[in-house]
Amino acid sequence: MMGDALAIAVMQARGFNEEDFARSHPAGALGARLLNRVHHLMRKEADIPQVNVHASIMDAMLELSRTGMGMVAVCDDVMQVHGVFTDGDLRRWLVSGGSLADSVNDAMTKGGVTLHDRARAIDAKEKLMKLKISAAPVVDEDHRLVGAINLQNFYQAGIL
Repeated sequence: MMGDALAIAVMQARGFNEEDFARSHPAGALGARLLNRVHHLMRKEADIPQVNVHASIMDAMLELSRTGMGMVAVCDDVMQVHGVFTDGDLRRWLVSGGSLADSVNDAMTKGGVTLHDRARAIDAKEKLMKLKISAAPVVDEDHRLVGAINLQNFYQAGIL
């Protein structure tokens, strides 16, 4: 007990904090929470659910099925995200009488939520939880699509 008290006193005197501990123990739960960034956990390249703004609802639905993320990023020709198309958007579109041949641009959630690739993973997860969504496109500093992430990616990394 005296050893623990002495160790705590020395850590406090030296300004040792949670992030210092995480850096010296990166494989632990605290390390996973504090050191991981979104780009470490996100889906990349062919695993990113995405369609062009000129795609049809059918194209977006097929992409939803292919990736199983429940969300598709809708991008222009330079990979800027204009919105997201979700399972919920598809249901609402079909219930309102929309066609699978219509443009995804008409049915998507314009803008939508995006996460920055350099954001701390724990902050990104908390944002998704607060907004009650399970997945989001990931963008770089130029707001170009570089990945996608869902809550399962966080859980698999030990970020609870």
